[in-house]
Amino acid sequence: MRKCLMLVLLTAALMFALPIVPARAEDGSSSMTAAEHASAASAYDAEASEATKKAAEHSLMASRYRNAPASQKGLNVPGAPMANHCQKLADSYESAASEATSLAKLHRAAAGDAN
Repeated sequence: MRKCLMLVLLTAALMFALPIVPARAEDGSSSMTAAEHASAASAYDAEASEATKKAAEHSLMASRYRNAPASQKGLNVPGAPMANHCQKLADSYESAASEATSLAKLHRAAAGDAN
């Protein structure tokens, strides 16, 4: 239970640590420069990589909870709810990774168009 609480808190912390791309360029215009697009693409690539790692970690935990005998779980709760919880987190991280990858591609394309 304590480990899951830590994971939830870590997830919340990551949400606030994600890169925020400025809506406006430094000169106040609504378009970004090629360098700003390239920087945003790199930030989203890093976000996607981190989310993919987290998805794999949670997927592994879900698998372990699903497959562990009740006597080995060391929990006062059935493994199925824990496995479901971990799988939901894994799915969320996979979705976040996919979105970040898509945004990185868009920013790379925009960086090329801005030149």
